[in-house]
Amino acid sequence: MHRVAECTTITLKISEICRIVREVQNGGGQFHSFQPTRADYLVLFNHPQSRTTLALPISNVSVEAVREKIASVRESAADRNAFLEQAETLHSESHVRSILKAS
Repeated sequence: MHRVAECTTITLKISEICRIVREVQNGGGQFHSFQPTRADYLVLFNHPQSRTTLALPISNVSVEAVREKIASVRESAADRNAFLEQAETLHSESHVRSILKAS
């Protein structure tokens, strides 16, 4: 038997929705939607370059929090790209060594 999670209904005033959308936009994100959770809402927004969907709890949304979330994606992407470049270099060096050994 599966238990269905209950979501709490949260009523937001239009002014609060507008404030949240502005915070996301001023932080550099592109507002997407709200997603209900058991006790709160998540604010979903897109990364301006990668279009990756990011989320923050509604109670934590601020210009600074949006900027930090976007920056963390940039750092993750930079780390991933550096790793891939290093792996490609190591693979190329290994390939060159194997050719030199064969000759």
